[in-house]
Amino acid sequence: PISVDAAIDTVSPTTAKFTAVSGPVADAIAALSEAARGSSDPAFAGLLRREMGSLRKAASLPCGLEAAYNLLSAAQGQSVAEAFLERRSPASVIAPLRAALEGAVAGAERQRIASAHDAVQKAFNTLNEETPIGSVLAELVPDIVGKSSPSILVFASESERLLVETRFADASDTGRKLRRHLDRGFIVFASVEELDGKLRGIEASAGKNSWKRLILVAPSLDWLSTLVTRAWLPETVWVVCEWNLVSRIADTFHRLAGHPDISGSGQLGERLAAFADAARSERQARSVGSVELELEPHTSDSAPEMIIDLVDDDGDDDGEIILLSLATSRVIR
Repeated sequence: PISVDAAIDTVSPTTAKFTAVSGPVADAIAALSEAARGSSDPAFAGLLRREMGSLRKAASLPCGLEAAYNLLSAAQGQSVAEAFLERRSPASVIAPLRAALEGAVAGAERQRIASAHDAVQKAFNTLNEETPIGSVLAELVPDIVGKSSPSILVFASESERLLVETRFADASDTGRKLRRHLDRGFIVFASVEELDGKLRGIEASAGKNSWKRLILVAPSLDWLSTLVTRAWLPETVWVVCEWNLVSRIADTFHRLAGHPDISGSGQLGERLAAFADAARSERQARSVGSVELELEPHTSDSAPEMIIDLVDDDGDDDGEIILLSLATSRVIR
């Protein structure tokens, strides 16, 4: 039977922070989306949208595809590694595009598919060595290791959690310090399936307020939406994800925050509004258009002054004069 959801009580104050990743992967996802919208075959369009998800999964790995295969093979066996990476491999995403180009498709539709094919190929050329999420983690993990308060990092699956731990808890100074923090529970790496239990344990402890940050690595909108309804969360929730998800969070949470049943000080709507505002700020920061610089040499009708004179001729003549030579061969006096 369908039951009425329990009323949401007041929630703890939480600061939201977002780090969006973009680059060739975002371009490839946009190209796949354009090809799907312009396809005359609904089945093919659905296939392309599914492969957009595969590309997102590949880009969300905490290391490059080659390293992921080697690390998982060593830790869990070759068959497990192959099964996990199958939907994240370039072959699974590129194959339907290549088959379409070998078929009878023509005109603008073919051009869109060709553009998507080239964009996906370019994206996977970078993903083999490193992923956008992996690049962020390479900067984030050492920073977290140096913090004086405990942290939780959450990943989409147990395999991704294992990859992060294997990659960063290495023999380096930072890696050894991370291993000590992990062993004594000062830093917690968890999969999304483990998160609720981890948070319940912390919330019931006397030192729950010492946990200052919860970092969500490549979450889905569904489990982020579930998480934010918890009455207690650490002081800061930091979301590292694809740019397109940041945009969806900004729009979705903004709409939900205004619902009269959850609005008001200390209510869920206030937390949702904080997440929406933070996501909107990150979206705007990442939406700055590129600047085309014109680097062609130009001639000038008049030669520039070779001496830039900053000396006051009416000043004291006894003062020391300094000459600074510039790379342009001009001199500041």
